[in-house]
Amino acid sequence: KLSLSSVAAIFGSLIGFLCASYIGRLIPLRLFSVLTLTCLMGLLVCISHSVTLAIVSALKLAEAVVNTLLWIIIPESFATCLRATAVGFVNGWGKLGGV
Repeated sequence: KLSLSSVAAIFGSLIGFLCASYIGRLIPLRLFSVLTLTCLMGLLVCISHSVTLAIVSALKLAEAVVNTLLWIIIPESFATCLRATAVGFVNGWGKLGGV
């Protein structure tokens, strides 16, 4: 059943791209971040399997929208040299942590 909720992630990526293209970036980012938080709070109470599946699907959709919007916003917000430095920093610590 949870594989059905993964389909929502595909639609979330499409919605994120369309929102970024036509509506803007910050308003949908804030809206879907609040939706993500609301869905996470909804998982604290288990009513039934169907309700849990609906909440998980909405959560995956909202997470995909936020992820897509962040991938669009970050290159527009930071210079290439700063992004390259951050990637190198994270990569270096990741390799050190892997040892």
